Amino acid sequence: MINIHANIRSDEWEKFSALNFENNPDVVFNMNSSFFAFRYNWQIKTGSTTAFVGYCHNASKREDDGLYSFKLEYNPNKVVLNDVDVLGKILSFLFARKDLPLENVRVKSVDVAYDLEHPISAFIVDKGLKRDMRFFKGTMYFGEATNGVKIYDKQKEFKEKQGIELDNPLTRYEMRMVLDAKIDMLLNNINLCPYLDVLLAGMPTLYLYGNDLFLDSKDRAIILGLREEPCLINSFSYRSKIKYKKILEEYGSFHPSSKSVNQCICQYIKDLHSLICASFVYSLT
Repeated sequence: MINIHANIRSDEWEKFSALNFENNPDVVFNMNSSFFAFRYNWQIKTGSTTAFVGYCHNASKREDDGLYSFKLEYNPNKVVLNDVDVLGKILSFLFARKDLPLENVRVKSVDVAYDLEHPISAFIVDKGLKRDMRFFKGTMYFGEATNGVKIYDKQKEFKEKQGIELDNPLTRYEMRMVLDAKIDMLLNNINLCPYLDVLLAGMPTLYLYGNDLFLDSKDRAIILGLREEPCLINSFSYRSKIKYKKILEEYGSFHPSSKSVNQCICQYIKDLHSLICASFVYSLT
C-alpha cells in the first residue's frame, strides 16, 4: 500500500468530486458516526483496483487559505491505470497541476516487499527491536500495524487466493514504513538512507539454516530446535542470541537494505509521475 497526503482547497475538491464521484457506480461514499469508520470518505473499486480517498477528516485541522487534508491509499500492485479510471484522474489532480506544487504532496507511508526464493519453514526469525510479535493464520507480524513487518508464505497465498501453483517456494517479507517525504524530493532521488538506516536497523532478520556445519551435540540440538520453533531465538539471553546468530549467519541471512528501499520508492514515484503526466490531462471542466 501507498498513502499519499496533500493539502487541497475545499472549493477545488468540491468541483472535482462532483465531476468524478457523483453518480459513478465505481465510487461508494462511506458515512458513519464512528470516528474510525470515517477515516476514508470514499471507496473506489474498478476491476482489480481498490482505492480509498479521504478529505477533510473529522480530526484534521484547517490549514491556511482554506486548505484541508486529503488522503489517498491504494495498492500499486493491484492498479491498472487508464484514461477513464477514477484513480488516474485523482492522481492527475495531484501530480499534473501547475497550481499545486509537488512540494505540497507527500508520501506519508509506503509498503515495500521482498520475495525470497526459499520456503518459509527454512527461516529462523530474529524479531530485531520490534517488541510485538504475533501469529495469525500462518503469518508472522512484528511491530505495530503502521510501522511493522509481516512475513508469510507467498507460494501458499498464490494457490489459495488465485489458484496459481508456483513451481518454486516463495516467502514474502513485507514492511510498512512511515515516510512523510515530499514528492518533489523523491523525484529528485533524495537520499533517504540516513533515515532508513535508523528505521531498518530494528527490523526482523531472517536466517537460513543447514546441516553441514560441524557443531557439538548441544549446539546442533539447539539449531534443530530452532528449526521447529523459528522465533524461539528471541527468548534467548543476549549472549546466547549473539552466539547462535553468528552460527546461523554462515548459512545465509536476509535483512532489508536502506539503499534498495530508497531506490524502490524513488523509482516508483518517478515512473508514476511520468505515466500520469504523459497520459492524463487534469481538468475541472
